[in-house]
Amino acid sequence: MNYWVYVYELPQSECVRACQGRACKSKSRVTKCLYVGSSYLTPEKRMQGKHSHHVRAGAKLRYDLMPRRPFRSRSDAIRCEHAVALKLRRRYTVFQA
Repeated sequence: MNYWVYVYELPQSECVRACQGRACKSKSRVTKCLYVGSSYLTPEKRMQGKHSHHVRAGAKLRYDLMPRRPFRSRSDAIRCEHAVALKLRRRYTVFQA
């Protein structure tokens, strides 16, 4: 089974809601908010899934920020997810599950 790491860009309204009560970069300056996750579903199928409330909020996939290949194990995907999130936190407000 393959596992994928995906990155959603959240709309500003969702970002503001998610930042309530947290120390977010977007409170002090305008930045984009991202959600980084991993799944056995492809990023496209994950976006179509009923499990993603971000889709209903108007999120979009950021192909330019996510790995292009799947991982063979869940642990590899999770390690990559954390590494991608850490790297993106330098420039964006990032949320993870």
